[in-house]
Amino acid sequence: MLEDFKVRFYQILMASVDFFLVFLSFQVSVYVYRLIDSTTLTTSDFVAVSVSCVSLILLFFFDCYSLVKRKSLKFIFGNSFLALLLSNLPFLFIANPQVVFFSFIIQILLIGFIRYGWWSVSKIQSGQKKVWIISNDADERNRNVNKLLNHASGWFELSGTISAKEYQTINQYDSDLDAILLCPSVKGEQKDEVIQYFSHAKIEILLIPDFTDLLVATSHPQQLDDRMIYSIQPPYITKSNEISKRVFDLVISTILLVISSPIMLFLYILIPLTSKGSALYLQERIGLNGKPYSIYKFRSMENNAEKMTGPTLAASNDPRVTSVGKWIRATRLDELPQLFNVLRGDMSIVGPRPERDYFVKQFKDEIPEYEDRLTVKPGITGLAQVLANYTTTVEDKLHYDLLYIRHYTLVLDIKILLQTLRVIVQRDQAQGVSIQSLVSPKDFALSPLKINKQHKA
Repeated sequence: MLEDFKVRFYQILMASVDFFLVFLSFQVSVYVYRLIDSTTLTTSDFVAVSVSCVSLILLFFFDCYSLVKRKSLKFIFGNSFLALLLSNLPFLFIANPQVVFFSFIIQILLIGFIRYGWWSVSKIQSGQKKVWIISNDADERNRNVNKLLNHASGWFELSGTISAKEYQTINQYDSDLDAILLCPSVKGEQKDEVIQYFSHAKIEILLIPDFTDLLVATSHPQQLDDRMIYSIQPPYITKSNEISKRVFDLVISTILLVISSPIMLFLYILIPLTSKGSALYLQERIGLNGKPYSIYKFRSMENNAEKMTGPTLAASNDPRVTSVGKWIRATRLDELPQLFNVLRGDMSIVGPRPERDYFVKQFKDEIPEYEDRLTVKPGITGLAQVLANYTTTVEDKLHYDLLYIRHYTLVLDIKILLQTLRVIVQRDQAQGVSIQSLVSPKDFALSPLKINKQHKA
């Protein structure tokens, strides 16, 4: 309860500060403009209040009021910039454009400074955590080493890796341990022992959830007589939410089709001119409840790219991708024709990304929980596309897809849609991370103390 109160207080405080700074920025802009140009300025306080209110709404939808702990400055500044840009853009045509533009510049500086201050304070309070990775699988261990080192600089320091059966020996190598990263390969009683051991030692446990952990995390505590129980509901979206989601899809897809029609026409002409083949292609995908449908996309690969290889998942730096294809994939423009799929009702604006039957069968055999993502319509964008990378593993993306289904609200759809703009702008996330490991497994032949000195994240 106390932690929830702290979070709410932080959010209210940040929103109040943001409102004041946006309003102040507008007043300063008006004052400077009047010093430069003595002509009558008709811009009123109503416009300043309106800009401030719209900014608060969009800053909320861009997730700017969540805790900054362990987030990168790139994420924080990127979301804040886009929220303020979209907030001020309409007012360029309503109020004095010079005043609005100068106000926008001041907002970026002031709010950016405040965000940096909050981030710095959080970083000082939290400190750089010395982390050990506990895993029973060498490949999993190395993957998570890369994840830790790829993370925002300064939050973590990698001390070493170890198997779960040797977890009690960590103190021999590192007496100043701050946290452990517990991987999914540690299961059952062994997992319980590790959690209990480090919990009693007052060490932070960073748990990579398996699907059972995810179900419990999204469940609701209840009481059965004098016993506490957790209610785990099947994954689905209620009828009322289905109706509101469909209305949202129709409105947004129509607006986006009108706005993007010049771009779509340009790509329809450009793609056949730069590589052999048509601009559009149809491909069968699996939709709601496993029903197949034809998806529309702009072609980003060579014509008949899978003629020799058969169905193959796209990889980072895939040689089959054309020069134009690299650009439209990075900016997600290849997905624009799917707006017609949304109008037809095959897809939604937001939802798990659709896959082909070949891969769906393969994934269902490897991950039984994969079938749960078919309980909603597939989407053009989704939670996995916003929070993960293009080449994030199927299992990791599935965690985000199931989280989305179990926490669905219309507000969440709006948040994901708006934050997709950040993914488009930050092309490195849209393209995915390199397959090549940042750290060679040979590095872990070093002693833990050497690792501690060399690898920071």
